[in-house]
Amino acid sequence: MKNYILAVVLLFAAISLLKAQQEDKIFVEQPELLFSGGQGLLLEGPTFSPKGFLYFTDLIGFSMNPGDKTSLIWKYDVENKKASVYRSPSGQANGMMVDKQGRLVVCEGSLFGGRRITRTDLKTGISELIVGLYNDKPFNGPNDIAIDEQGRMYFTDPKFMGHEIMEQPVHGIYRVDTNLTTQLIIEDIKQPNGIIISPDQTTLYISTSNKSSALLAYDITSEEQVKFKGKIADFGPSIGDGMAVDTDGNIYVAHPMQNRLAVYTTKGGKIDEIRLPNEPITNMVFGRGENSNTLFITTGKNLYSIKTSKKGYNLPFEK
Repeated sequence: MKNYILAVVLLFAAISLLKAQQEDKIFVEQPELLFSGGQGLLLEGPTFSPKGFLYFTDLIGFSMNPGDKTSLIWKYDVENKKASVYRSPSGQANGMMVDKQGRLVVCEGSLFGGRRITRTDLKTGISELIVGLYNDKPFNGPNDIAIDEQGRMYFTDPKFMGHEIMEQPVHGIYRVDTNLTTQLIIEDIKQPNGIIISPDQTTLYISTSNKSSALLAYDITSEEQVKFKGKIADFGPSIGDGMAVDTDGNIYVAHPMQNRLAVYTTKGGKIDEIRLPNEPITNMVFGRGENSNTLFITTGKNLYSIKTSKKGYNLPFEK
């Protein structure tokens, strides 16, 4: 009898543990391939417009010979599952984000790129320069961007590729204020890559791609500066790339060298991950509205979607 009771207790404990593990799972389905028309080295920079279109970039490779394709920006119709070229050439567009006013803000990198930040009115197609120089010198290669709810833009400026010399002496993180003045706010990180802001607007997260790659956190202080908060997670041999956050504050990080996407808590614990064999995962963005529980993922040549148990956070649009 005692053995029977013990067996029942162990069975219920196992069921409870399995249920708890299932409830912690983020990715509830297998990824779905949406698009496989990448023309260059990597797809990157996914972001959603107020009209529900997904924009993402297509970076060229590490050489630029006559006859090579140039970089471009794709526009993907999620409802009809159709992609079209929005802009070509794109100035080696990399990270992008649509701001509260529905304008497309673009990091243009190096390797014959613009090495600047531009902003495009998606209604008219007309672009404007946000910033192209710092201390009268070009940037190294703007890589990724985050915009807070006040309208301030934060972008990373590493030196990853291109024939251009490194004219900024640091791999900086810059902030562009609403009056379009630019400040260097972090200058002691080697090869900062992805950047994103927590849903409560208090923390700036940065993923790095150096030899000691990690997920770093910075407090956004009342003085409109940032203060190092700590290292959230060590990536070891795996570099960090683009990121997303859900409404619970969990951080989603692309690890292209290991073909995986991992989800971390704000304390650094890994909740879940997915892998795409032979697919370097580069970046991601949550959908909006009925797609709030869908994560859209860019890889080398392809675009995927995957359902999640968490609702994603996106910068709210002005009404």
